[in-house]
Parts: sequence; C-alpha cells; structure tokens
Amino acid sequence: MKTWSLSLLTLLCATFTYGQGTVRGKVTDPNGETLIGASVALKGSPTGTAADLDGNYSLPIKEAGPKTIVFSFITFQDQEITVEPKNGEVLIVNVELKPAANELKEVVVEGKARRTGDTYLEKLKINSATNIDYISSDQMVRTGDSDAAQAVKRVTGVSTVGAFVTVRGLADRYLVTTINGSRIPTLDPLTNNLRLDLFPTGLMDNIVITKTASPELPGDWSGAFISLNTSDYPSRLRVSVSTTLGYNPNSSFKDIVTAKRSSTDWLGYDDGLRAIPDGVPLDNEDFPRFIEPDLYQQLVQLGLGPFLQQYGIVASTPGFNSTNMGTSNSLQHLALTELGLLAPGLINDPNAVEAAVQGYNSTYDLGYFSPS
Repeated sequence: MKTWSLSLLTLLCATFTYGQGTVRGKVTDPNGETLIGASVALKGSPTGTAADLDGNYSLPIKEAGPKTIVFSFITFQDQEITVEPKNGEVLIVNVELKPAANELKEVVVEGKARRTGDTYLEKLKINSATNIDYISSDQMVRTGDSDAAQAVKRVTGVSTVGAFVTVRGLADRYLVTTINGSRIPTLDPLTNNLRLDLFPTGLMDNIVITKTASPELPGDWSGAFISLNTSDYPSRLRVSVSTTLGYNPNSSFKDIVTAKRSSTDWLGYDDGLRAIPDGVPLDNEDFPRFIEPDLYQQLVQLGLGPFLQQYGIVASTPGFNSTNMGTSNSLQHLALTELGLLAPGLINDPNAVEAAVQGYNSTYDLGYFSPS
C-alpha cells in the first residue's frame, strides 16, 4: 500500500514539473533601446512581470496549453504573442514595440486679464512709456466711493471742484475724458471738462490718468488724458447690495423737538398718521372755489362767519357785496380789527384805517380766494 502511494505522488510531481514552462527575452524599441519597466503579462490572467534595467524579462507559465502574452509600454503600441512551452521548456521571445501614433486635436487656451485689480494696472504702469496714474475697481470698493468724481480725487495730483476735475492745477480745456477710448462730448464748446459724478463706480473696472503725451493719444490736451474703463458684460448673474449707516452726535440718541412720527417712519413710509382728515376733499377740483367772491364770502372763507353773525352782518348788508374793502364803512373796519390788521384803538383814525384797508386788499385779493 505504501509502495502504491509513493508511486502516485512521484507521478503527480513529474506531471506538474513537466507542465511548467518559462518565456524569457528582451523588450526594445525600433532603435534597439531597452524599454525599462515594460509590462509583460498573460492575457486574461493576473500573472505578469516587468522588464528590468536591461530590458530583460522572465515570465513563468504554470499551466499547459497555448498562452497569449501581452507586451505594453507607455506611448508604445501593445503587442500580443501566443506561445506554448512544453515539458519545462524555456522560450526566448524578444519583442520590439512600435511607437503609438496618436493625433492630438487642437487645444486652445484662453486667458483674460483681471482689469479690476492693482496688479494689472501696476504692470500697465511699469510697461508704459508715459507717466500714468490709476485707481482700480478694487480700491474703489475699499474706499466706498459712489461715483467717478469721488474716486478720481484719490489719484496723486488730482483734485476736484464739485464734480469737475483738476489735474496738476489744469482744468477745463486742458483735459480730455474718454470712456473705453471713445471721447465724450461736453455741453460747453469752450471746455473739455466733464461732470464725472454721472458715472457710478459700480460700472468701472478702473480709471487711468495719463499725464504726459503719447503718439497714440489726441494732442489737444496738456493737463491730463482721463480714461474711464467700464466693466465687461458679466458672464453670470451678479447681485450686489449696499447699505450706509450714519451718526449725528447732535441729534442721534437724543431728545429733540420734532413732529409726531408714525410707527413705520423708519421703513420710509407713513402708517396713516399723516393721512388727509375725514371731510377734506381728496381731489383739487372738489375744493370750494370763488370766481369773484364778494367781501362777505371772503370774510367767511377767512373764518369770520360767527363774528359777522354776532353783529348781524349778512351777505346782503350794504358794503359787503362788493369785492374790495373800503374806508367809509365802519362795519368793514370791525372785520379789520378781528383780522388783526387794525388796532381797536385806531378804528377812528383815518390814516390807520386806510393803511389797514390797503393791507387787506393787497393780501386777500381775488387770486388768493380763486387759485388757478
């Protein structure tokens, strides 16, 4: 029994030994240069190896039958070779890999300068043959300037008079202002100066001020050439929110004399506190109008109706159906005292009465009671 077992084990070992084989060789390119690290692997199997520093490889094959070996290396075409080593045979397979010819499509790289930053403008200033100064959009944001007139005065040598610019003491016809290189006409034919508060800084990339002449610039200026460069059309939606906060030490957080306020005044609108009272017409056409009011109607309109009734004065009372105040009617003089135009002690003074009558007729004329 032991003899049979030993014989069977010897037979199996012999079969296993003779079923193995080895494939060896060198991997090179068309110029004979070794391809260090070239991959050598059995197709469909995890078994593989790599070429050494001399391009040599050795791949053991443990199973009998035809096997396909795949040779590959970066930038070279893969090559497949079928081998079938038998009875521990060592096969020498030298492989020459051909370069892979891949046609690359055109690659376009586009870049866009960021004109809102100080770095771009500083390079522009360094490369410029002329003397220029600038203020960038980034700096405008930091300083909080709302328009170009406020921003440009921060440039060296530039001052403003209102919304007009003066550069190194020169203004008016000595300046030229452009937007994106296009000259801006002014309303005054005798000056080139322009109101810069018309241009908000939110639309500006930068403001460049050229102080010395250059061949590519117009020649009709000697003070400065001001170039307002606006922002490009945004490629995506941009929403900006700004707010301001002010403080007045004379009134903020202090009790001051003021009118009554509604509960929504801090929001910018009234909650109805200042609404028109009931009974007052909402339309101008509904207000009472007099084409040619007589004196009685004038005094009633001035609020003297109860006073006139106290003295028995009605619309038909003589002297009150005319349109003007006179000096001969003593009842009219009583109305003058009530209006404060005539002192009661001077009601019999002709000069005082005449002055009061003139004051009434000049103040309360027909235009006063019949507005157009």
